[in-house]
Amino acid sequence: MGHGLILENPRSARAHQHIGKDSGLEPLDLNPARRASRIAGWLLLATIAAVSLAPASYRPVSGLGHNWEHFFVHVLLGAAFGIGYARRWWFLSLGLIASTGAIEVAQLFVPGRHARVRDFLIDAAAACLGLGLAWLINSIAGRMLRRSGSEHLKAAE
Repeated sequence: MGHGLILENPRSARAHQHIGKDSGLEPLDLNPARRASRIAGWLLLATIAAVSLAPASYRPVSGLGHNWEHFFVHVLLGAAFGIGYARRWWFLSLGLIASTGAIEVAQLFVPGRHARVRDFLIDAAAACLGLGLAWLINSIAGRMLRRSGSEHLKAAE
C-alpha cells in the first residue's frame, strides 16, 4: 500500500533491497500529482502564449510590474513541467527555452506587440529556475523516500 506520498510497485517491497531506480518507488512519482502538474504546465503554457499573442489591451496586469510578472509566471511554468516530467531535465530546459523564444518571435507578427530580447532572457531563465526548483524538490523527496523506505524494509524483516 502507499505510504503518504509514495506509490508502491505492485511487486513485493521485500523483493527490493533498496529504494532506487528499479524499486518502483520514485520521488514525486505520484500519478495524480504528476498528471495534475503536467496538465497545469500545458494549460499555463497555452495561457502564456494566448496572453502574449493577444492585443496588449487584453494582457492582465498586476502590481508586480512587467518583468516580475514574466519572471513569476515562467518560474511556475518550469516548476509545473519539472514536476510533471521529472527526469527529462535537459529536454525540458531546451523545450522551455525554445517555447519562450517562439512566443517572443511570434509577437513580431501581432500588431501592437513587440518582441524583446530582455523578455526572452527573463522568461527562459525563470523557466529554467523553475525546473531547478522542481529538481531540488524531487531530490529532497527522493532522499526522504529512500530513508523512510529503507526503514520500512528493515522493519519488515
